Amino acid sequence: MRISDEHLERRRAVADMLRGDRVVVQVNGNCMAPVLEHGWQVEVEPRRSRPGDIVALVRKDGSLVVHRYLGTRPWRDRVGRWHRLAVTRPDDGEGFDAEVPLGDVLGVVNGVRTLDGEGFTPVHVGPAQRLYALGWGAKYAVRTLGRRIRRSFGSSDDRAKR
Repeated sequence: MRISDEHLERRRAVADMLRGDRVVVQVNGNCMAPVLEHGWQVEVEPRRSRPGDIVALVRKDGSLVVHRYLGTRPWRDRVGRWHRLAVTRPDDGEGFDAEVPLGDVLGVVNGVRTLDGEGFTPVHVGPAQRLYALGWGAKYAVRTLGRRIRRSFGSSDDRAKR
């Protein structure tokens, strides 16, 4: 779910989160419905995320999004250094987001203000949401492993040609 279309507001929010400040941003889109709806405001607190949390992150294109955090996976760069990549997805979609470096996860949504609300309502992530995230994380891991195996050994079509 993209947060705010205005580039300047997005850059200001990212800068504030990188300083360690809590920020309030407006939700633009419905991919996290019914937990977060278009037009609502969310308060993002810079802290370490756990599977199931709703997090704010910066994508490679610079857009700021809020999606469900599933976990991390290791990745080795061309030099041989190991890094952690964050795996996220929207609640109403079938796919996964493009992985981003763990450092690009800026914080966790800890409060929501609806269109008719006065103050912020705390966001509670219960055992069901954590289990949901772990299940999707396991699905992602199996899918990724399957791709690596197919790449390593080639598909059955490739073996038949040999």
